[in-house]
Amino acid sequence: MKEIPNGALSFARILQRSLETEILEIRARIQSGTSRPPARGAGRHWPFDSDSPFGSQPNYAVLYWVIGALLFAASGTAQATTFNAASPSLADVRAAIASAADGDTVIVPTGTAAWTSTLRITKAITIQGETTTDIPNGTANDQTVIIDNLVRISGGQPFFNLTAGSGQEVRITGITFTGQGGSQQSMPNGAIWVNTMVPFRIDHCHFTYLAHSPMVAIYGANLGVADHNVFDHFTGGNFSFLVDWNTQNGDWGDGSWAQPTGFGGPNFFFIEDNYIYNDLTGQIAAGGVDGFFGGKYAFRYNRVWNAHTFGHSTGSTYPRGRGVRAKEIYNNEYHFTSTASLSGTTGGPLLAHDNRFYGTLVTGWGLQVYRACWSYGPPFNGANGTSPWDINDAHGLYESGTATSASNTAITDTSKNWTADQWAGYSVKRPSDGATALIISNTSNTLQIASWLNENWSAGNTYEIRKVLIILDQPGRGKGDLIDVSHPAWPNQQSEPCYSWNNIHYPGGEHLNLQRGSGSQTIRQGRDYFNDTPMPGYTPYVYPHPLTTSQPRREPTASSPQQAQKKKKKWGKAKKLPASEMAQP
Repeated sequence: MKEIPNGALSFARILQRSLETEILEIRARIQSGTSRPPARGAGRHWPFDSDSPFGSQPNYAVLYWVIGALLFAASGTAQATTFNAASPSLADVRAAIASAADGDTVIVPTGTAAWTSTLRITKAITIQGETTTDIPNGTANDQTVIIDNLVRISGGQPFFNLTAGSGQEVRITGITFTGQGGSQQSMPNGAIWVNTMVPFRIDHCHFTYLAHSPMVAIYGANLGVADHNVFDHFTGGNFSFLVDWNTQNGDWGDGSWAQPTGFGGPNFFFIEDNYIYNDLTGQIAAGGVDGFFGGKYAFRYNRVWNAHTFGHSTGSTYPRGRGVRAKEIYNNEYHFTSTASLSGTTGGPLLAHDNRFYGTLVTGWGLQVYRACWSYGPPFNGANGTSPWDINDAHGLYESGTATSASNTAITDTSKNWTADQWAGYSVKRPSDGATALIISNTSNTLQIASWLNENWSAGNTYEIRKVLIILDQPGRGKGDLIDVSHPAWPNQQSEPCYSWNNIHYPGGEHLNLQRGSGSQTIRQGRDYFNDTPMPGYTPYVYPHPLTTSQPRREPTASSPQQAQKKKKKWGKAKKLPASEMAQP
């Protein structure tokens, strides 16, 4: 292929982007029945009424001819460049990336190198190593190996920090990340940081012996995919993924909670066709997936050993933060070697369907609301019948008094003469600090309570009993108003129930379903969740994910380190990537 001067290549890229934009706009006008672009200041599309005697029919032949001409012109100008790093060393990979531009590929060759600091990627490029994975067998051929010698610092540091501000796709493929022969000191916040809303794909990578939690951290509303990766040899309770939609938007997840859930659509981060193997006894978090700050993820077609799909609740870890927004869990193959209760969700709707379970029989997905049995402090505080963020019983204060004796599980007031279990399902609050617990049952003068952690109840503490009806962001609630913490109020959250169906344990044929967990007194079966019931009108998103087929692995062909080779980009159907449902930063 003839070398293209830098100036001409830049012009070609500009022309390519212009042509792509024009193609997509023309297609949109065809689909909407619009025969001409909008005038300046007009709406995006002019509606076409085929029944109107005054409307002109769109000339499809002409429009498709224009598209064909544009595609032909684009095919001659769209170029992708491949650069080869001299070795897997941090310095050589950084040098190759420095030469690359959006759309280019950097090949990291076979070899092993230890990295001591982070490589920040500001471009929408592909970084491709030579490692391959075999998901059916859970193995990897470790060819391009990066050893974790990253300096341990406060807040952690990853191998890659992806911060591209624009472009079509950021991709990391074919790399082994290992702690074997490197540091085994725990590192927080992720081995890969995804701080971009440019669709991200990580595939055919091997994460092994790493002391990072999580392995891959999605910080922002990224609508990408992780596929064909192998996670094994966990060193502790380290998550494989974290889907956290706060950082990119800086809104603590509020924006996600003000948008439709969109089950069956593209507005999730997809985790599919991975192999996750946790063989650590008693480490239920190892290999798990977590979500927070309005994060949404679809976990599908994975092979999983002793790992769970988690979700942080509103107010947890960061009192201002909103909890996980939504999860889809389907067509996975699970293997468990000990009894466990599946981690379900602490917020929003959950769909779990067509999963297969083998080995030890476990119980279904739990639905929890931790604010019902713990106060994380302002702005949301405990869900005890006093928070304006919840729907509370209009009766208000039902009972109050002073504890004669108390512990973390019981409050006794010898001055009372209650009816047995009259307070079951109510909330008890300590006015002095807002400590919140759920009342499980009661005798004539003793409340049996449950709290997430020890709240140090003791004799002389005053208490108040109220009732909360629906809790902010609880399982089974979804889209609501965009909140303003300076004006606390129930955000009119819509009912969005959780559904479970066709989750079977083999060989016995037992059905695994949803079940109430901690702080779930406000969750109602038949309203907030349905078992053995498909979600009406639901169809899963296309599988495999479009990003897994739009850019196949390229074979490295450069004969010398960092030798750029020009390759024509193949044009087929113009694929419009799904736009984020979140506000742009």
